[in-house]
Amino acid sequence: MRSLSLSIMRQIEQIALKERQGEVQAEVPTDIAAFLLNEKRDSLVYLEQDSGTRITILPHAHLESPNFKLHFNRDGFAPSSY
Repeated sequence: MRSLSLSIMRQIEQIALKERQGEVQAEVPTDIAAFLLNEKRDSLVYLEQDSGTRITILPHAHLESPNFKLHFNRDGFAPSSY
């Protein structure tokens, strides 16, 4: 789980630093989401501030490791309804 989480983190970082605006959404299994939000929160916040890109981690109960989805929208996504 840890290596997959770090791989996802690197991919998010690549998108954020390349685009420098907009929003990256990561749909990940719930255990990966928990790890990223608990253990890597400081890194995510720093990356958001450094790149000017919003990063959203979405836990997805029906995804199983190693599956995940990354989405990028230059204009940002609509606010969540939850």
